[in-house]
Amino acid sequence: MLTFAHDHTEEDISHVYKSGRFLEHMDAWNEARKIIMQHHERCDGSGYPMGLNADEICTGAKLLGLLDTYYDLHHADLGTDNENLAQKRALVAINKHYQGQFCPVRLGHFNQTLARVLVAHT
Repeated sequence: MLTFAHDHTEEDISHVYKSGRFLEHMDAWNEARKIIMQHHERCDGSGYPMGLNADEICTGAKLLGLLDTYYDLHHADLGTDNENLAQKRALVAINKHYQGQFCPVRLGHFNQTLARVLVAHT
C-alpha cells in the first residue's frame, strides 16, 4: 500500500546533514554535496532541511528528489503486486499526490521515459 508522508522526522533531517558533512572537506565533491543536501527539498518549498523553493534548488537535486520519491513509493508497493503494477502505481502517485513539489520539466521527462519503459514491458 502506498503512503504519502509529508511530516519530516529529526532522523530524516539529520540524515541529510550527516551525508553532507561526509563530503564537507572534499572540495572536488562540492556539487555532489549540494545535490545531497538539497535532494529532499521540493519546488513548492515544502521540503527539508532548508525549505528551499524551485529556483533555489540545483538541477541535480531536483532530479534525485524525484527519483528518490519514486523509488520509495515503488518499493513500498512491491510486496503486494507485480513489478509493472507497482511502477504504474508509483508513477500515478507522484503525479497525483505530489503536485507542485517536483520540477515540471523533470517530471515531464520522467513521465515520458517511464511510460516508454512500462509499454515495453507490458
